[in-house]
Amino acid sequence: KLQDDSSKIIKILKNYFNRPRPKEIAAHLGIKIKNTDLKSMKTPSYPSGHSAQSKLIANVLSDKFPQLKYHYQKEADDISDSRNIGRAHFQSDSSFGKELGDRLYTHLKHKGYVL
Repeated sequence: KLQDDSSKIIKILKNYFNRPRPKEIAAHLGIKIKNTDLKSMKTPSYPSGHSAQSKLIANVLSDKFPQLKYHYQKEADDISDSRNIGRAHFQSDSSFGKELGDRLYTHLKHKGYVL
């Protein structure tokens, strides 16, 4: 449910900003970069949905299992970093994605949707 609901908000933001992915900008500039073409790279780049959703889910799980908070947050950071390593995103896409995940979590918790 968190993934489905957050996807709607992320898609609205992606379409609003409509930022090309690194491979698209590199191609436009005539620069060859090694990247992995993933099925999940069919939408605009900003913000990173993987970063937003992994951070949102890490925050929810950290509340439920506080003794594992470090591990959940580390995993969210690793997921976000992997998108940069694979050249699916710019660092700013991932940074805003993580911030978005934190803000979505805060909003949903305030509204009583997450425990």
